[in-house]
Amino acid sequence: MTELACSYTHVDGTKCNRTLFTSDHVTKTCLFHQPIDSMRKSEQFEKEFNQLVQEKDGNWEGFIFPEDFKINYSSIAFSINCRNAVFQDILIVKTVFQESVDFSGIVFEGSLLFDSATKFQKNITFHNARFIGKTMFRCLFKGSVNFNSTIFSDSAIFSGTQHCNLNIGCDTVFLNSSISENVVKSYPADITSWEIIKILHEKLILRINHYFKSIKNFIITTVTFTFEKVKTKIFPENPYEIRRVFNHEVHFQSVEFEKPDRVKFQMVDLSRAHITMTMFRGVSFVDVVWNKYHSRKIIYDEVVINESTDKNFKKNRLPHLAEAYRNLRVTLEDNKDYSTASDFYIGEMEAARTQKSFLGKYLFSIEAWYNYLSKYGTSPLRAIFILSTLILCHSFITWLIIPHGSFVLQQMRYCINSSELMYLINTICGLLHNSLKVITIQKFEPFISYSAGLNLLNTIFRVLGPIQIALIVLALRGKVKRH
Repeated sequence: MTELACSYTHVDGTKCNRTLFTSDHVTKTCLFHQPIDSMRKSEQFEKEFNQLVQEKDGNWEGFIFPEDFKINYSSIAFSINCRNAVFQDILIVKTVFQESVDFSGIVFEGSLLFDSATKFQKNITFHNARFIGKTMFRCLFKGSVNFNSTIFSDSAIFSGTQHCNLNIGCDTVFLNSSISENVVKSYPADITSWEIIKILHEKLILRINHYFKSIKNFIITTVTFTFEKVKTKIFPENPYEIRRVFNHEVHFQSVEFEKPDRVKFQMVDLSRAHITMTMFRGVSFVDVVWNKYHSRKIIYDEVVINESTDKNFKKNRLPHLAEAYRNLRVTLEDNKDYSTASDFYIGEMEAARTQKSFLGKYLFSIEAWYNYLSKYGTSPLRAIFILSTLILCHSFITWLIIPHGSFVLQQMRYCINSSELMYLINTICGLLHNSLKVITIQKFEPFISYSAGLNLLNTIFRVLGPIQIALIVLALRGKVKRH
């Protein structure tokens, strides 16, 4: 090898400056930047690459890795710059990346596998990367992950792992141990009686100590065993531990899935995932953790927008938020996850309502009244409550319009007794019965023959009543569909 330097230029404008490969004056690159069809051998690359790892040299920018390459190190304790590199088929197994990793602009031309034993302790970025072959992420990301503007040309699976912790119970066996000693049948002739008594005393003390020690061990073991047994019954342990892929913020914005029907998110934590401007139609979601707000599942972008004090930021991001909710809702409905789809429909409508002016947001808009009357058609209880309120309001206004002492209750079959209490009860029942008939369009004549003001009142409530009943039916249909 000559001392001529590699001509590869990094993103920051610096040169590689590694020695040229076999006096290569054509491409003028080192071993690591040689094209895949060059004379370079995989064994040569692996040997030199291992040397870089030993020297803790993480500047792998623009490297062209050979086919079927495997990264299998117990731990890599230095930052890695692998921008604009090119991988063929690669396996990354049983490796712990303790510092940040930069895979920006990288191209994975073959299949890619991050196994479940691989961990990324710090931040990692795949910004503007391209995954051409089959991709599988089963690793653990403890830091933030950036997938913004990435392209997945083939299947992509993000899957957590489930570990089974088996507690093998065994019975506690207490063995009565004894001190193995030779019983002294006789003593030497020259031994004195005092020495014999001393020997017997020492043996007696030893046996007593052993006896009390056995009792102590028995009591401690029994109490511990009983406590653990009671604890297990009160607080049963889950033998199945789910380790989800993401443990921190995930940036999944402007990601393109060219084959969405082959993309799957399973046992993934997306509670802190930025996913606006990404089309998920056709993607499969199984056992995914979302963020929550007042028991409603939301995406993390809504949290960021709500916490921001920048009005321009909110104004620019809210349309993207509504679009994200819309395409996720359709995707989850295709996945038969109607409960989460319903929550995302609320998020979509909330994002649309929030874009309006103050009066439009809270009063003069269809979205505002749709929210008030039935929580966007998702809450049967709210819709029934509003209908009940309409009935009470109609009864109360009717009572105000009717002159006191001139109650002419037509078509009423309530018997009015002389008792004031019964008179009041019959009057209230008559008003409620009349209001129910008016709101459900079962009665068209006025409540009393001489009150013209009731005509206008009844007309208004004959319009509001059927609308609210329709919202109840719609909310009940959605409730049944979700469950």
